[in-house]
Amino acid sequence: MREFDSGLQHRVKRLVQQIADQHPQLAALRGEIEAALERDARRDAGAALQHFEAALAAHFELEQSLFFPALHGLSPASASALESLEREHLDLLAELRALAGGVERSESGASRAAFARHLDALRDHELREERLVAQISKPD
Repeated sequence: MREFDSGLQHRVKRLVQQIADQHPQLAALRGEIEAALERDARRDAGAALQHFEAALAAHFELEQSLFFPALHGLSPASASALESLEREHLDLLAELRALAGGVERSESGASRAAFARHLDALRDHELREERLVAQISKPD
């Protein structure tokens, strides 16, 4: 059984790196959105939000299809926490779609505030994921 655990731990380490490699791209897209909102370029902001939503959906898909199952294999007791994080993925993506759909109709200040709230929720989500990964993957 120990070989199985170390194989899963190796997979988790590789996936952590793969997921971390996506973060600079996501950060660059966030910067594009913030810059477009700052200059009140609503059409550009809407397009950037759609691009960000697609990139974030791909990021979440990687987590849900490969990363979370590996974590579940290491810690079946964490199933509830992992399922909660998956539900949050859906909520975060729905929020982004709504923001992208409304950015051209909204005042730029309201859109900036809504995007800032979204980023706060996303950061909180990422911190909880990181804590769970650290808890699951720490050696016995």
